[in-house]
Amino acid sequence: MFFKRPLQQIPLQYLLLFVLAGLSLWHFLKVPGVGLCQALEFLGFLAAAVLLLWSVWRFGLAEMRRYYPAMLILLLPQACLSAASWQAFAALLLLCALYPILFSMYTKAYRPNSGLSCGLLCGLLGLLYAPFSVLILFVYVMLVVRRLVSLRSLLQPLAGMLLVAVYLWSFCFVFDIPFLQFVEPAKAQWHALSMQPLDKPLLPLLSTAISFLLYVVVAYRMLRTLYNKNILLRRKCVLLFFLSLFFLLLTLLAPADQPVPLFAFWSVLVMVLCEEEGFMKNRFFYNLMFAFLWGIAIVSCF
Repeated sequence: MFFKRPLQQIPLQYLLLFVLAGLSLWHFLKVPGVGLCQALEFLGFLAAAVLLLWSVWRFGLAEMRRYYPAMLILLLPQACLSAASWQAFAALLLLCALYPILFSMYTKAYRPNSGLSCGLLCGLLGLLYAPFSVLILFVYVMLVVRRLVSLRSLLQPLAGMLLVAVYLWSFCFVFDIPFLQFVEPAKAQWHALSMQPLDKPLLPLLSTAISFLLYVVVAYRMLRTLYNKNILLRRKCVLLFFLSLFFLLLTLLAPADQPVPLFAFWSVLVMVLCEEEGFMKNRFFYNLMFAFLWGIAIVSCF
């Protein structure tokens, strides 16, 4: 959050996090047909959201400060949805592992063997939602930008994705499961991509619209001040911008009942906000947007 006082007190932030999570879980359990498994999926999503923010600070994607920008924004959309998705929080967990590798390519800490890990993670993301496999193109773009192109660096991401495919085929062979059972849904996900209006209830749609407005303003400010930053920060911001555009495009093209791209987009929005927080002087607009999101989340719980 961008409220310095009194929300700069970390215990109060965690208290608000606990209250919202409790209200959301109570609201979620009231939905007809929801059982224990769905409740555990919901808690898993909350855990994935917290883990994402932890990875943002742990791997230096944003500086650790006394007040944490946007630490709750990823939880707010879930409070407005009627059902949790295990694919959504599984994708967030995989993105938590993929983001540090992507950003390490801009530093001296990058290891060439990380290309295999990138391929594995992109392959696993592709199993959850087939269009996510295109993320491997970001790996190649960054390799070219950093002039790390070699036969080894180009083959490793592909080898990682092939390992996922071979493992899946072996699993189907051992347990006598038709391989097409996994191929056909992936093809259907590609064919389902089409520009269509969001078919959501009013409160989730309003929450999405406010978050999109927040993204437009913050991304514009990030690009406008790009050349005032040092070279490493500039490269990080460019990567964040193109990642956000990729997930935003998938969100607009995905069917209304597919929440995974939307949650991935929110994860990048969190990182953009964390990155830009230190450069913001007038926080009135951001405070207003967060107040609206908090209000929508709490109203939807009741």
